[in-house]
Amino acid sequence: MSPFFQNQLKRSGRKSKFAPIAILEGNEKGEWVGNWAELRIVYKSGEEDTIWANTNYLIENDKIVRSITLYNEADMLRRLGYEMLPPQY
Repeated sequence: MSPFFQNQLKRSGRKSKFAPIAILEGNEKGEWVGNWAELRIVYKSGEEDTIWANTNYLIENDKIVRSITLYNEADMLRRLGYEMLPPQY
């Protein structure tokens, strides 16, 4: 395990978790670090909410060379009162 991976595992806390993975072949080959984080949002009204985010980092020579981030937007929109409706056929 690279020193970068070892350092990220040490930094995992209650609101954020890191997980290293090495992909040995294919288009996404390389050393990746996945991060799951609980993000706190404070609206102008003072209300607070939490959203989960997942970011995956491709590491080369102990540097981040690619980053992919996904947010659980649908969960937050539901809590804000939006309804998810299927498309009309």
